[in-house]
Amino acid sequence: MARGKSLMRMSTLVMQSMAFLQFFSPVPGSQLYMNGDLKLNQRQLLNHRGLDTRYNVSVVNGTSPFASDYDLMNIIAAYWERNVTTVFSDPNPVWMTGRAADTPFIINATIRYPVEVILYPLKTA
Repeated sequence: MARGKSLMRMSTLVMQSMAFLQFFSPVPGSQLYMNGDLKLNQRQLLNHRGLDTRYNVSVVNGTSPFASDYDLMNIIAAYWERNVTTVFSDPNPVWMTGRAADTPFIINATIRYPVEVILYPLKTA
């Protein structure tokens, strides 16, 4: 303790998030390799204490019978309505060519979680 101030434990955020991987090439490919950061995008301050689970729900409603719930545009639009999201960033994706017709396309991704600055409201005692 210094000058009568004590450290308080901040809140714990538990969430299910999304990483959208995208690349375009006019040449048919065999593999896409990406290596980047999954960064927190915070539009709202987190509570200064406690457990925050408001976004601990699946991004895709896997039990829905409605085709619209599996539409990529609807999934992305609903995800961006959240006040806390994640964004995947890879400045150097690698597209590999040369795939036989009977071999699968491979996505090889390394996702890093950088140290983030989390914003909390100012709490005065």
